[in-house]
Amino acid sequence: KRRQWQFYVQFRRKGPLSSSSGNPSNGISAPRTRQQLRAQVQFDLHRVLSLRTRIEWCRAGTGSAWQDGYLAAQDILYHPVGSRWSGTMRYALFHTGGYESRIYMFENDLLYSFSLRPYYHQGQRFYINLRYNPISVLTLEARYELYRLFNQESIGSGDDMIQGPVRSGFKVQARLLL
Repeated sequence: KRRQWQFYVQFRRKGPLSSSSGNPSNGISAPRTRQQLRAQVQFDLHRVLSLRTRIEWCRAGTGSAWQDGYLAAQDILYHPVGSRWSGTMRYALFHTGGYESRIYMFENDLLYSFSLRPYYHQGQRFYINLRYNPISVLTLEARYELYRLFNQESIGSGDDMIQGPVRSGFKVQARLLL
């Protein structure tokens, strides 16, 4: 029989194990510590449809300056064998103390694209990817994403900064194999 449930828990710690700290007056900053706890469960509803839930906690900082971060994400994966259509979708809520306690998550994207996004501050993220194969040599793909921060007046920095708490994007791709 096919396995219907997949579950894993992961704990990571990066940084010093001792309680020593640097001295900012001599140009050496205090060593940073980062701890992460991740739990993920995936349930295959059918051969073509899966649900994946991830909850993650992060704590980062040094001395008395610590930031905590939390993330909860729900994925829906639709991949029928032999069908012309497939797709993935994610909805995530996150709340972190700032960039120091950011949480990275891989995102499904268009073919030949790679997305590893940092989730930080407080907000939500949604994306949907659709793939269609009308004929064997042609693949059409589309992606829509929405990123919303709560209690922020801008998103990004430098040339990538936009005013307002919402950023959205749309990508399309056609691949022809001859």
